[in-house]
Amino acid sequence: MSTNSFAKKIYPLFLIIITVSLAIGSLRHVFVYLRISKKIVDKEKELESLEEKNKALKVRLQEVQSPKFLDEEARKLLGVGDASGAAEITFDPIITEIPKEAPKEPSNLQKWLSYFGF
Repeated sequence: MSTNSFAKKIYPLFLIIITVSLAIGSLRHVFVYLRISKKIVDKEKELESLEEKNKALKVRLQEVQSPKFLDEEARKLLGVGDASGAAEITFDPIITEIPKEAPKEPSNLQKWLSYFGF
């Protein structure tokens, strides 16, 4: 009989321990999920701001690459005429040629053979 009463006392204790451990594990997962969700929202906001900044920079780049901008800047720097542009200066794009591969230097063995006349 003492074994049966002992089992009756231990069984609820095991149930309480299992329930508490499951509750703690579940709460831990909920808090991890909330923290990750907050990080995702922050990164999405950062992405949106970077996309807006990228769009603004693309517009500025096109503005700076335009011949009109180059003309105005040249006039400002050189002090030639006014910005209204009595005569517009056009600039041809500079195209540089890619140098061809330099001839390969002969190996050390080939240098020695040519030194001895072979």
